[in-house]
Amino acid sequence: MFLTYDITRDETFDNLRSWLHEIKQHAAADVRVYLIGNKSELDSQREVLFERAIEFAKSQGIHKCFETSARTGQNVEEVFSCAGKELYHQAIKEKKEAETATPGKSAGSAAAKGKGSKRVSLTQGNVHTPAEKSGCKC
Repeated sequence: MFLTYDITRDETFDNLRSWLHEIKQHAAADVRVYLIGNKSELDSQREVLFERAIEFAKSQGIHKCFETSARTGQNVEEVFSCAGKELYHQAIKEKKEAETATPGKSAGSAAAKGKGSKRVSLTQGNVHTPAEKSGCKC
């Protein structure tokens, strides 16, 4: 789930708590949340420091934190690439867990329902600054 705010508008950041509450109410318990600050090309108009976003992400158990620019495309591909890699690795892990739990049966129901997923805490290795171009460190 992508939780996005505008780095040039503090009120969009202030609304994150209520949006995160909605996510926790309506999404699966093991949903992966990515915090994305958009409009990084407007750094001179910044109202939300990236350090503030990182602290919020850590305090709320958000998995990854990025800054992007929809206008220039900066870090956009990295966000989707990272999410895709994590989903792929989680599906493989769940399939293996299901096969181990019930030898000879397909992974079907456990993997499809997202059971067995673990939440990953935000760490320094999961923080992506606008200057990074290398993609996800998953």
